[in-house]
Amino acid sequence: MSGATKESEIAVRSASEQEAATLQQRAEKFWGHDDIRTFGRQVWLSDCQWTGAWRGPQILGSAAFRIEAPDLLVVAVDVDRDHRSTGIGTALMAHLEEMAKEQGVERILLSTTNDNLPAIAFYQKRGYRLMEVLPGEAARALSDLFPEGLKGHRGLPIRDEFRFCFDLKSDGDSSDPIPVRRGGPEDLKLLLQITRDALGSDRADALVTRLSGQSLILIASRAGEPAGFLLSDESLFNHRMVRLVMVRRDHRRHGVARTLYAVVEAHCPTGRLFSSTEVSNLASRKMHEALGFQPSGQLDNLEQGEAELFYFKSLGCGGDGESPGL
Repeated sequence: MSGATKESEIAVRSASEQEAATLQQRAEKFWGHDDIRTFGRQVWLSDCQWTGAWRGPQILGSAAFRIEAPDLLVVAVDVDRDHRSTGIGTALMAHLEEMAKEQGVERILLSTTNDNLPAIAFYQKRGYRLMEVLPGEAARALSDLFPEGLKGHRGLPIRDEFRFCFDLKSDGDSSDPIPVRRGGPEDLKLLLQITRDALGSDRADALVTRLSGQSLILIASRAGEPAGFLLSDESLFNHRMVRLVMVRRDHRRHGVARTLYAVVEAHCPTGRLFSSTEVSNLASRKMHEALGFQPSGQLDNLEQGEAELFYFKSLGCGGDGESPGL
């Protein structure tokens, strides 16, 4: 596959093995290290696929990515300083989006930092939706490399991670973006309200009160109102385990649960995410399979009266978030 910017002599294409090695070396020099921390995990540039933009032998820009079905994760993007604002970044992203569609990818995920205002504007103009803002995440991820902090674009301190998603099933033009925020004790009433709608008061009150105390709480909104939530903890041998997912009836089948799972993946310190569902919940079983989970066993003899199926998803190396950039 190949493409071009307005200047016909500029070619954008998937890199060959030899070209990928050259792009990797260039990116390592640009970033100052050979790994990128994005969406809560450490990704080695040597483990990435590459797309590049060339004018003859001259490299004008590159993009490193990984396909983690059903998603494509953009790990790092850079454009030669002298060729920014000339369409190179647009051509690189267009190439990635076309390739992702051909390979059946459902979403493209990427992140950048609070200082990178041009990139934040660029991605939104291309139809990428802001999934989540993690205050302090970028600074924390960079603390081992830059313990005194780091300044980025126009001298702004690098602190926060901005995470974006491009939904290829709707070409990124969804009228209902699904932002996710962290919840706290003050949200207990909301969690109970959503759960009671599905399980009834008695079961909901006991379940939510028991699980929410020690859990990471993620709350998703859609169409301007709370649409669902996810509770998870690290009680399964220090691995992240999804304990409860609830979506309001009128917001189901709109990607709320998928979005919550995408966000919780960023909070897996071991790079392994576990989840479960009742045997009879065919919709949940199908969703787990679509999200790339693998069966991990079955637990019988439970009070609920039916077996619980457990699932597992490998996210690669655990780690903290950082950002690519333009």
